[in-house]
Amino acid sequence: MNLDPLLRGFLEQLNSSVKRKVTIVFIGGNALIFFGVKNRTKDVDIVCRSTEPEVSAFCKEYLRKYKTKVHAFIDGLFKTMRIKDYLQKAIPVELPEYPNLNV
Repeated sequence: MNLDPLLRGFLEQLNSSVKRKVTIVFIGGNALIFFGVKNRTKDVDIVCRSTEPEVSAFCKEYLRKYKTKVHAFIDGLFKTMRIKDYLQKAIPVELPEYPNLNV
């Protein structure tokens, strides 16, 4: 898959930083990249569960280190949809190069 360099770098570092398999859902323009509708992004927008706090901690550190906008929406609501709805309706993308991530 031909991913935007920003997303590829984010996925590589997240994959290497987590100790167990975690689930993230890319939303907005990021999701469009996975389906070939869009080529690039200027930020990272993901949805994750509060039961996976290492993802939130990673996002904060990534933002601090790389000065890249990272929006991690954890549980609660985002644009009137509950996070569990995003997780249920998401279309999984196979990325075998990132074995610790369900994307």
